[in-house]
Amino acid sequence: MKTTSLQVLFIAFLFNACSSSDAVTEVAATNPCASVRDLTAIQQAGNITFTITTDSSPLYYEVSYLMAGSDNNPEFGQKEQMTTLTKTKALYDLGLNPGDVYLFYARAVCSDNSRSTWTTPKSVTITDFCPEPYDLKAGLSNFGFEFDWSATSSASRYEVQYGTQGFSLGAGTIVVSNTAYYGAMQMAANTTYDFYVRAFCNTTNTWSSWVGPYSYFSATNQNLCSVPTNLTYATNSFNATQLAVNFGWHYNGEVNFEYKVVRGGSIVATSTIDTSGTPVVILQKNATYQFYVRAICSSGAPTAWSVPLSFSI
Repeated sequence: MKTTSLQVLFIAFLFNACSSSDAVTEVAATNPCASVRDLTAIQQAGNITFTITTDSSPLYYEVSYLMAGSDNNPEFGQKEQMTTLTKTKALYDLGLNPGDVYLFYARAVCSDNSRSTWTTPKSVTITDFCPEPYDLKAGLSNFGFEFDWSATSSASRYEVQYGTQGFSLGAGTIVVSNTAYYGAMQMAANTTYDFYVRAFCNTTNTWSSWVGPYSYFSATNQNLCSVPTNLTYATNSFNATQLAVNFGWHYNGEVNFEYKVVRGGSIVATSTIDTSGTPVVILQKNATYQFYVRAICSSGAPTAWSVPLSFSI
């Protein structure tokens, strides 16, 4: 009987030892890719800016968006990757339309197999706005230098801001254009300039955001309003008593000019012309003339008259 009692006590001791102080506490599995704590989505005219708040450092973040009223499952939304905590995108690029309501979600992505949970949705109603100009370009054409862009029909006028490369918006020269191009900028030779443009739609939607910069290297002086030089002429037959005289000159990027033809101290022809062509004047044969030309500056003020080109035909 003593032996049996000792055996029972020993077994009981072993059971208590294994089930008390040496017990192993199980830890619930956690997602190694820490979650995104917050997402903001703010519309600014034709753009929307996403800002993420998080304590993690994943490979990248993922924003999912879809129109409200669908199944609201971010897995089925359109996706936009973010490698920084803030990103701005054009509404047009994301396919977001004024008047529609969208839900935005965000999550962290650490690997193909490790993603955080999605944030709670942020609801944004896209308001009407003035669309930004697009397709900016600049260069020399038959009309001289020209900076142009494309825009929607809702734009009624534009502001162009330009300055030497790297200038801060607000510190440049601002000019107004009623057309989707402008060419009267003053630029020095061998200098790179940055160009921005924005559209004005109406008193409700007002201005679009500035678009740019578009950088352009000016190899020559443009619109510095120098007196034209190197005046030339060429003649073509017109009739028995008259010739068609074509005039030309060198200029520094100005767009508009005024010329006059003088005979015997009297003006026989005068007009204004732009760089889309050169003046052709019908003159009597067997006479001597003087041809003058001056540039019209972007301010509207003219330069001095050129040195006259004297010629006989």
